[in-house]
Amino acid sequence: MNKLATVLLISILLIGAVGVTGCVEEEGPPETYTPTTLVIQFGDDGGSIGTGNTTTWNYVDGEWDVSSADGGGETTYVFLNISADDCLGQLDYAADVAGFDIDKSYFSVPGGWLVEGIDGLETEVPGPAWQFWVNGEYSSYSADQIDLVEGDEVEWRYQLSAF
Repeated sequence: MNKLATVLLISILLIGAVGVTGCVEEEGPPETYTPTTLVIQFGDDGGSIGTGNTTTWNYVDGEWDVSSADGGGETTYVFLNISADDCLGQLDYAADVAGFDIDKSYFSVPGGWLVEGIDGLETEVPGPAWQFWVNGEYSSYSADQIDLVEGDEVEWRYQLSAF
């Protein structure tokens, strides 16, 4: 590839990346209701809500019911009947419901959002990172690339690489 073609290709990629990142907006729940389950496992490393417990939010009749039980020293958040179009939307909506922050960065290549922190627990390099599974299968895609259907279960874990 000659120098001019390389410069043009890089320019197109940069313009595309700026265009994509400029259009991304935070979203609330989708207009259609698609009940799914979200589990966030902090282990014994963090989580600011009910530290050491399992805290469950259950969406019933238009309201969130919150309960907590002994987690054996490990912090877990569970969201039942949470509705979202994709895994990242589900996580963002849970953060809105429970009042915690999500740290994420957009990468134009390969394209998608990388979750770098949940409720103050940040990815360490080298070290543990946030990873997720959909219906028991490890996802090798970014969370905004995985569409959800009714009954799906998404689990986020803070741990060393799954592989």
